[in-house]
Formats: sequence, structure tokens, C-alpha cells
Amino acid sequence: MENFSILFKKPTKLAENQPEYFYDLNLDKIIEQIVAIKPKYTLKPYFFTTLNNLEDIEYRHKVLMDLENSEIFNVFDNFCSQFETVNDLLAKSEKSFYKYEKQFCFLNAVNNYCSAIFYLQRKSLELDFKSQGLKAFINYLTNYTKKPDFVNLSDTAAELEEKLLSIKFNILIKDAAITISDDNVNDFEQDVIDTFLHLVGNVDKEYTIFKQSTDINHIEYQILEKVEKLYPDIFTRLDGFFNQMQDFIDKIIETFVDQIQFYFAFLGYMKHFEKNNIKFSYPEFSKETIYIENACDIDLADEFIKNNKICARNDFNIQKSEKIAIITGPNQGGKTTFVRCIGQITHLSKLGLKVPATKAQIFLFDNIWSCFERQEQVQSLRSRLENDLIRIKKILDNTASDSILILNEIFSSTTYDDALFLSKQVLKIILEKGCVCIWVTFMDELCKTEKTASFVAAIDQNQNRTFKIVRKPPDGLAYAMSIVSKYHLTKKDIDQRIKNASLFDV
Repeated sequence: MENFSILFKKPTKLAENQPEYFYDLNLDKIIEQIVAIKPKYTLKPYFFTTLNNLEDIEYRHKVLMDLENSEIFNVFDNFCSQFETVNDLLAKSEKSFYKYEKQFCFLNAVNNYCSAIFYLQRKSLELDFKSQGLKAFINYLTNYTKKPDFVNLSDTAAELEEKLLSIKFNILIKDAAITISDDNVNDFEQDVIDTFLHLVGNVDKEYTIFKQSTDINHIEYQILEKVEKLYPDIFTRLDGFFNQMQDFIDKIIETFVDQIQFYFAFLGYMKHFEKNNIKFSYPEFSKETIYIENACDIDLADEFIKNNKICARNDFNIQKSEKIAIITGPNQGGKTTFVRCIGQITHLSKLGLKVPATKAQIFLFDNIWSCFERQEQVQSLRSRLENDLIRIKKILDNTASDSILILNEIFSSTTYDDALFLSKQVLKIILEKGCVCIWVTFMDELCKTEKTASFVAAIDQNQNRTFKIVRKPPDGLAYAMSIVSKYHLTKKDIDQRIKNASLFDV
């Protein structure tokens, strides 16, 4: 269990930077929203690092399925909340200027830590785990509570707290002087309790500990200095405990608390959409087909939810023999949104998470590459066409047969003939590589290429965009009719003009 992880079956190096395709697919915005749900944790590297084998993906699926059970989720959420309290107390202990406040907060943190461990161990007996990951962690936790070091930590902390709370002393205030004594004078007992009531509290059934919010001022500090002289043995033990137990938190448990936030954050993000009838499902992996039902771009869907609108859902399917999907149709018809959606599903599936579709069967791609139309950058001193060529060359040099390419309106800055020539050359290389490509383009001719499936952004009878992407051969009519309608050149428009002109002739 030395390298146990609730996210990875084997030690894995985390990606430090977001993948290059994040910007094109709006995944940068999506991940920002997800990690914002758990701001205390550094979660981005986990969302940058994808999995490349089915065993690891299945491992995460099972953990996520367990955590979708509200009973299991609540227990682990409570456990992590207690752990956050431990970290808050340790941070306060480290920042404090007063020795006693440092030590009291530290002791409080240890007792909260032990309480959290016992809480999870006790509650886990009531839960039915299915996942290998959570079963392994609970097994580790159970064995951990039996280790001599933890038993000593728990017993010593509890004993120290009990002894500190048993301390009784008298305060005599006369003029500007304060005298501390251990005489057991009953008349002063309640005064002492009232004076120091804010230093103690019961935050757990098993432990009575110094409050998390303990704040000691300079007068109280001087009083405690006097009390220490009355009870030197107790304070000496507290001092030794503080110095010797600084690294009391188990590294595997600490890592678990950090990594399980990956699941918590995603579940919180997903819940926002499911409340608005946008369904997520566990993707299946196939070597024969890509088949997706009722998928949507979740970045766009989030904007629609804010404005009380409904985001269009789309289906997508290609067979193993169809390596290239060409998407054509009128501008502003939902083509770019559609390919972003496919890219988002591909990335989330490689994270071992649910995807925004009612059903998803997909290839396990080794890498995702994207090349979207970009605005010309004056400072680069290169044209848009040159930038497109440089970017697509880099992609083609690095892509492999198990990769997916998502291309959007590249070469649109040059003439139609040049764009068609360049696109055919790129398609030729893609076919030689054997990878899957989804390409949004204005060139219907590309659909005539071998191993190609054609999709079209549909419009209705009134020439309005439906934002539905349908699988059918391109006929050029959708785009043409959209332009004709825009400039009022339909047969109806022309007939009306002729009729109006004839009125003037009379």
C-alpha cells in the first residue's frame, strides 16, 4: 500500500500544464468551473492527466459509482471536512506567536485527526463498497488504527487533553496585580471557569478538546505561564508531544483526502447539469464504432442554463472503416459546438469520468489533437494561412494511428482552390496515419474522399438553423439556401419584386 492512490492503479506522473487542445475545445473553462467547487485543493493536474488503458479507467468508474451512492458520499465528505479542520488548526498553530496557543491548537488538531479516523472506520462497517479503490483504502485505514504509532498518538493526545482539562487554579486580582495559586477555594471556581470557558469546548462525542477558534491574548498568556509553574509535569509532556509529533498525519491518508476531491468536484459540477435535465453516462469503449446519443457541449449548456434556454443535443456515429467525419453546412449552424462536444466527451472519457450524453461508445484514443481557426496575430509577423500550416504540420508529425484529430475551418483565409488542394493533402496524410479525424469545413468536395462519413448542419423549411447535425451526404443546398434567404433572393422574394415592379409600370 506504499503507493496507493484512489486515482491511479500505478504511480503516474501528473501533467503540469493543460493540454494544447483545451483552448479549442473550451475545456479550459470547464475545468476552471469544476476545480472552483473545491478551491482548497490543487486539482487541475488531475484533470490535465489522462488515462491510456481500460483497467485504470474502469478503476475510476467503480469509485465514482460508489460515490454516487449518497450514503457513501456523505460519509467520505464528512471525513474530509474533519480533515480540513485538522489542516486549519495546524495552520493556526504554525502562525501563532504564543507558545500555548501553538500547542493547544496542535493538540486539538491531533484529536480531530484521530476522531476523523475512528469516524470513518466505524461508518465504513455500515457501507457496501463495490469499488476496488475504496475497499483497499478502508482496509488500509483499519490496519492503520491498529498500528502502535497511531495507538500511541491517539492515547497520548486523549490523556493530555484530559489532564489539561482537569487543571484547577485560583486567580486573585488585586489592584494591578494578578496572583495565581493552586489553592482549591470554591468561591473562585466559577470565576475561573467563566474566565477560561472560551478555551475549551466539546466538538466531538469522543473527545473534549480546546476549541478550534482558541485565541490567547497577552494577559491570558501570562496567566498560563504561572499555571505552567503550578503543573510543570503536564506542560512538559505537552511540550514534548508538540515537538515529537509534528509529522503525525499519515501520507497515504493525506493523499487520499486530496485525491478524492477530484471525484467530489466533478460530481458537484455534474449535479448542476442533471438538475437541468442534461444527462451524463459512463462511456463504453469499443474498437469497432463511435456511437454517441444526445450529447451536448457542456460549456455552452452552462450558458444556456443561466439564460433559461435549452441546449441542442446531437448524435454521432462512425464505423471502424470510416476514419474521417466531414461536417459541412451553413455558418452559425452548430458545427463548431458539435465538434467541441465530441472533444469534451473524448477527454472526460480518458479521465475515467461520466460524459454529457445519454449513451457513449467510443474508441480509447491515445491522444487528442485540435486545430481551430485562429485570428491573425500581428506580433507573430505570420499570416493566418502560415499559422494554420505550421500548426497542422506539428499535429501530423506527432499523431499516431490511435489518435483523434479535431479540425475546424482551417485554410479558410486563402482561396477556395488553394484551400481545397491543401485540405486534400492533409486528408491523404491522415489516411496514411490511420487516425480518426473530425473536420468542420466549407468544402463539400472533401466528402468524396475514401473512408469518409458526411454530416450536415441542418436547417428547417423556413431556412432557420436547427443546430442539429445529421448524417447525410452534402448537397450544397443548405448553405446556398441560407445565403439566398439572407439576401432575399428566394423565388418568393423575386416573384414579389416582379409583382411590385409591374405595379409601377401601370
